[in-house]
Amino acid sequence: MRRLTGLAIGVSLVFLMAAVAGAAVFTETVNFDQTYWGHGTVEWGHNTPDDFAVPPDVVNSATIEIFASGLNNNNDEIVMNGQFQGYLQNQTWSWIWFPFWGEYEGDSFDVADILNTGWAEGDVLEVSLNYSEYSYFFGVPVPNRFNLNRSVFTLDYEAAAVPEPATLLLLGAGMLGLVGVSRKKFRK
Repeated sequence: MRRLTGLAIGVSLVFLMAAVAGAAVFTETVNFDQTYWGHGTVEWGHNTPDDFAVPPDVVNSATIEIFASGLNNNNDEIVMNGQFQGYLQNQTWSWIWFPFWGEYEGDSFDVADILNTGWAEGDVLEVSLNYSEYSYFFGVPVPNRFNLNRSVFTLDYEAAAVPEPATLLLLGAGMLGLVGVSRKKFRK
């Protein structure tokens, strides 16, 4: 009887320590479809998963890809959580006379280092674009326009281990069965 009870306790401890951890991919898109002129700043935020925190979660990769068209300047700075990340580059389009209707490419920025410095649940990844779009006509600056289309945040991370409900349910059923068997044997 005592052996059976000790075995049941040992098995239950093993199951209680059993946990599920796995890779998760989170994607969020912010759509703009806005036209901007001259110079200024556009700010937005990307949410992270509700239960995401570093530590205990581990970031495998994290990127933000920004899609724009009609850019003519390489001085359009991208800042994330107060850290300069790089510039939006000149984009391509399919027909030069209609740059806002043409094809555009996205500039990708690696933000894994920002998240790995420590991240609390519910934190928002703050992004800002400081743009400056000018052409010079006989030496005089003339504001140009560009189209900011969307920003896509992709986070690949290892979620922290959490107990699996089905395992705990199976454990509980097994323990009840063992208690029932032991009581039946004890009464005889």
